[in-house]
Amino acid sequence: MLIDPEWESFRRHPARHVAAGAFVYLKGDAAQSVYLLRSGLVKISVVWRDGRELIVRLARPGELFGKDSLGAAEYGEHARALEPCEIVEIPAADLVAQMARDPGAVTPVLKEFAQRLREARQTVEGLAFASTMERLCLVLGKLANELGEPDGAAVLIPHYIKQEDVARMTGARREVVSGLLNRLREKGVISYSRKGSLRLDRGNLDRVVQSLRKRRASR
Repeated sequence: MLIDPEWESFRRHPARHVAAGAFVYLKGDAAQSVYLLRSGLVKISVVWRDGRELIVRLARPGELFGKDSLGAAEYGEHARALEPCEIVEIPAADLVAQMARDPGAVTPVLKEFAQRLREARQTVEGLAFASTMERLCLVLGKLANELGEPDGAAVLIPHYIKQEDVARMTGARREVVSGLLNRLREKGVISYSRKGSLRLDRGNLDRVVQSLRKRRASR
């Protein structure tokens, strides 16, 4: 999302560079700050008891992240740079003070909390009821919605996202997702640019999702 006007003053704060693969914070770290992403992508993930990682969302430029832990002693998830990033660290107390000064600043926070709850419910429902192929297609559609750029009749995702991370968004093993991506490529749903960026035929993808949902409903 684009930065809300209420947070525009934070954009002018000094930023630090975070290398791809570096952690911004870890689950269990003291939740003393929230973060404004100026550039790059940050993956927000949780780790299950068996060590598997589930990427719950990607923070995009202009977005505040870490605020899900406002009021908590510790962060409840990991935040890790997916690519080189510029990040502004904002003390949690400053964000709370801003909301106290400007009640209008509370609205975007509540809206995002509601959005995160909807996404969490959809993730749980997907893991419980949807096939791996359906979950993968939904992940690809979400990436297209959030990161995609028009590329003729297709949608191009200009960021390089590893298959391993796509698997972690899907909640499946990498080798399984790799095989499913090959099937989608054979069907003409996806292709790759010369630079390795993913291209999606959105209409074809939507038809695959509808077919999978009809199959699931008929069981």
